[in-house]
Amino acid sequence: MLTTYDKTASIPFLANGVLEVHVDSVAANGWVYVTVPRQTGDLVRGPFPILASPLTPKPGDLGLAAFIEGRPDEIVILGLFGKVTSVTMGTCVVYNVLDYGVVANAASAASANVTALASVETAVQSAGCGIIYFPCGTYYLDGAASAIFLTVDTDNVTLAAEAGVGATIQDQRTGAGTIVKFAGASGNYITNCAVRDLKFTGANAGANARKAIELQYVEGLRVDRCEFTNNAQSIWADDVRDCIVSFCVFDGCSVTDASNKAAVYLSSNSGASKVSRSVRFHDCLWRNNYQYDVFLEGSTTAVSHVRFDACRFQNDGFIRGDRIRLSLVDDVTIDSCEFSLGDFHTGYTTKINAISVEGTSTAVSLMNNHFEAQGVASGSATISSFVYAGTGSDSCTGLTAIGNNFVVGTNHALAQACIRYGTAVSKVFRAGNRVITDTPGNTSLETGSPTTLSSLGVATLGHLIAPTRSITSGTTVTQNDDVILANANSASLIVTLPAIASSPYRIAVKKTDSSANKVRITPTGGNIEGAANLDLQNLNECATLVHDGTNWWVT
Repeated sequence: MLTTYDKTASIPFLANGVLEVHVDSVAANGWVYVTVPRQTGDLVRGPFPILASPLTPKPGDLGLAAFIEGRPDEIVILGLFGKVTSVTMGTCVVYNVLDYGVVANAASAASANVTALASVETAVQSAGCGIIYFPCGTYYLDGAASAIFLTVDTDNVTLAAEAGVGATIQDQRTGAGTIVKFAGASGNYITNCAVRDLKFTGANAGANARKAIELQYVEGLRVDRCEFTNNAQSIWADDVRDCIVSFCVFDGCSVTDASNKAAVYLSSNSGASKVSRSVRFHDCLWRNNYQYDVFLEGSTTAVSHVRFDACRFQNDGFIRGDRIRLSLVDDVTIDSCEFSLGDFHTGYTTKINAISVEGTSTAVSLMNNHFEAQGVASGSATISSFVYAGTGSDSCTGLTAIGNNFVVGTNHALAQACIRYGTAVSKVFRAGNRVITDTPGNTSLETGSPTTLSSLGVATLGHLIAPTRSITSGTTVTQNDDVILANANSASLIVTLPAIASSPYRIAVKKTDSSANKVRITPTGGNIEGAANLDLQNLNECATLVHDGTNWWVT
């Protein structure tokens, strides 16, 4: 009834220790016995009763899925589908690095460990798939500058440690080099690989190109529950697609030169027909990295379809560089992320943005994020903006900002504004954003005017700017204003509404004195319900105005 294989068979071994079992025939009832060949002998699990399914199974349907959980030599059945009497199954071998001469917890074995890893690499390449398993411990590696310690160039390879315990791989070099490289070839991607529960750390050498994980021509890679510390670049990727990075920490990456250095660098530089796309970062933490946290850089083609969700960017002492830098990208979404910007180191003049968008980028969406600046900028360093769209004269088309919170502390006024527009920005839509400050006038929602607008112009809906502002003389409404309390006791005064493109969607003006002097509301463009002005003449008389993109209306 059951056919087993010790290498890839008709049903390929999938990433993350997954075994696929397919239906060969259907019966009223059935049991499944699973035998998994291993180096140390057969591991038998079964029988497993086939669970009832509301679907009618047929040959070719998925029969069951088995995942590696905990130790990679233990197979745990997670789900059963259909009713089967026979299956075919493919499997791969677990390669424990200790069995190949790699030594844990011994810095003196760093060079010998590189040689031993080469034996593991050869065995996996020969088998065509496998799980490279690092038991708990620290594995020191040392060798020639620019060397790659471990190369994966075949499908279905997982690097893993014990879940919940992990293992550390430490690169002892101070120069360039790579710990592990997943490398396909142009037109021949490697697929279904994974890295799980490992910590990669380096010598924190600063200005070099040392990488923890390097990716080129890779599809379907997962990096889960890994930690990266003191690497010049933790993940460097060119021409990758359909990849997921989740529950990872990037801490203290130190790079002092300005060329594409980031904790995570993702590019499309392999040629006009090559592109990095469909990459997701989920619930990851970037903390105290020197230059960029993430740099997405297109070249001939854009980096596209990238999503960040539930990620945190917490930097208490960064010096230069944006937290996320986007250059020549298309369809990037940053959703439900947190940017917490703290103190600067003394002596650096570089202005910092949480997010910058440049290099002819399109379709960037910022939704439900939290931006906060509460620290003190030492020396002459300042935060330029939370978001800088179209840096300089670079074009940015299709920016959406919805439901974001911008929190600015007493000691951290922004040099520009929460959102800053360059000179070639178009098709901007923003709605429901909040600027929260404990000091009136400490910052504004935005600065700059997009040069080309959509049919609605720059749509501003429901912005809440705190606090209210009291005046005793004429003033012009700003994006900071929600309520104007006007005292005309000394003389009549004018409240000027700015051009629609730079106005808040709603503004309330209230006369707070009982004098005969009037408070006049005058728009810069358009009218107020067909009139050139609106006058408030009585104590506590109030008008709340909204605009339709052209004229103002009293509500």
